[in-house]
Amino acid sequence: MRAAIAAIGIPLLLVTACGPTTDRATPVSTPPTGDRAEASTDTAIPTTTTAPFVVTVPAVGSDGNLPVAFTCDGAGLAPPVRWSGTPPGTVALAVVMHHVAGPSDVHWYWVVYDIDPSVDHLDGGGVTPPGSVGTNSVDRKVGYRPPCSQGPGRKEYTVTVSALARRTGLTDPTRVDRPTLLGAIDGAVVAEATTTFSVTRGGSAR
Repeated sequence: MRAAIAAIGIPLLLVTACGPTTDRATPVSTPPTGDRAEASTDTAIPTTTTAPFVVTVPAVGSDGNLPVAFTCDGAGLAPPVRWSGTPPGTVALAVVMHHVAGPSDVHWYWVVYDIDPSVDHLDGGGVTPPGSVGTNSVDRKVGYRPPCSQGPGRKEYTVTVSALARRTGLTDPTRVDRPTLLGAIDGAVVAEATTTFSVTRGGSAR
């Protein structure tokens, strides 16, 4: 009897030893679900955005005109100028207000340069700008002079703020006009922001 039982047990052991081994097969990965899915897809590389470099003249009205107070028909005050988004790496800033009267006829009214990059505005009025002030084309003296360009229709004026990779190296403001400043910053401009407004009046051109 014991021999018979032993004989039966041998095949059973063989069946057990040779049976399926799927439990030991290589696991098959399945897509994560729920919180696991959100965690696995949240791997985007963070990106940084740089604010645009922009300039505004807050005194300009909704019609795009500069108020009379800032022209030669009024008090002749320098308008306030504000900018934002100064690019990283800026060492100095320069501000110029000019008017193109013709293909080779450019008038300028305000030249301010070597402004610290932390500055984001010019107060205008009678406040001394935080930088060196060059000459204007109206009387060729240092300081702001109000627009007086004439002729039929509206005349456009442009304020440009230049972010520079270096200071200008200009030491005598009485010798700094717009062309001189543009020559000094040639090749050093990191970025520029511009805004345009209008003035309308009668009389002779200047």
